[in-house]
Amino acid sequence: YQESFRNIYTSLRFIDVDKPLRKIIITSSIPKEGKSLINILLAKTLADVGLKVLLIDADMRKPQIHTRLGLNNIVGFSNLLVEKDKKLESIIQSVKGVKNLDILSSGRSVPDTTRLLSSQRLKDIIKDIEEKNYYDYVLFDAPPILGLSDASLISNYCDGIVLVVTKNFVNKTLPQESVKRILINSNLIGLITNNKKEITVTDKAGKSVVGTYGYEEYAALGYFDEDKNASSKNLEGNDSLLTKSLSKLRDLKDKFIT
Repeated sequence: YQESFRNIYTSLRFIDVDKPLRKIIITSSIPKEGKSLINILLAKTLADVGLKVLLIDADMRKPQIHTRLGLNNIVGFSNLLVEKDKKLESIIQSVKGVKNLDILSSGRSVPDTTRLLSSQRLKDIIKDIEEKNYYDYVLFDAPPILGLSDASLISNYCDGIVLVVTKNFVNKTLPQESVKRILINSNLIGLITNNKKEITVTDKAGKSVVGTYGYEEYAALGYFDEDKNASSKNLEGNDSLLTKSLSKLRDLKDKFIT
């Protein structure tokens, strides 16, 4: 996984050489797609290469970052939004054994996150972080994009959104709907596909082979294909489908990652 996250870092670095991406939201279409874990692993990867990183748990509805990292959640992001006398420097936490990484947990539960994220206070906080120029990257772990406005509101002050898509878990219409919503007001940086599935296929000799498939193979199995007859149980002879699916992936890259 380390090499995968280094590749993500490389992609983020070279998407726009004129205006480097520094403030990034990582979210998903629905819960339990692994966005919080991906935020943590990407933050750690960036820190390991010597970059200063601030990871903010902006999911004040169902926060996960502090639990996964064994940190307290007494004060955090919500407190910073509500209490104007609070300073970021006084409430960030560090992770034992990880240099260059600061964590801002979600903070205490609040009744109306939409109102808080619509406030001038959020703009001031992000502007203050940017002007101090202490962090190379600021990552936001935001709630799922579908049904909630949190990620879209935060994106008003960030460089863009990365959408996590968990293969074999979400209906293909959900990421498509998420992309449409993101593109209305935000910059879609790209997609991170998550998870691998073990499958059994039959080779030319009629022998069953067990293996895993990744991004290209997932497309070949119909994730981006509208043909409902495309079946993951019949991979043999699907060269034309693979070619068509890879072409669609290239079109997506050209459309969404500019």
